[in-house]
Amino acid sequence: MFLRRQKIRKIFAKWKEFISSGIPNEVQTNFEKELDQTLKQRYFDIRNQPLIEGYKEK
Repeated sequence: MFLRRQKIRKIFAKWKEFISSGIPNEVQTNFEKELDQTLKQRYFDIRNQPLIEGYKEK
């Protein structure tokens, strides 16, 4: 399990390096912030949707 997690981290690091190689650092930072905000908003939207149409928890 540990080796698998380590392998995934290495793959992710190589992927991030490849993606960011031609992008200025400031643009990368802005993209990461925007992605973080988008994911937080999406999670918030999902949490606030009723599980059953017309039903809202009290």
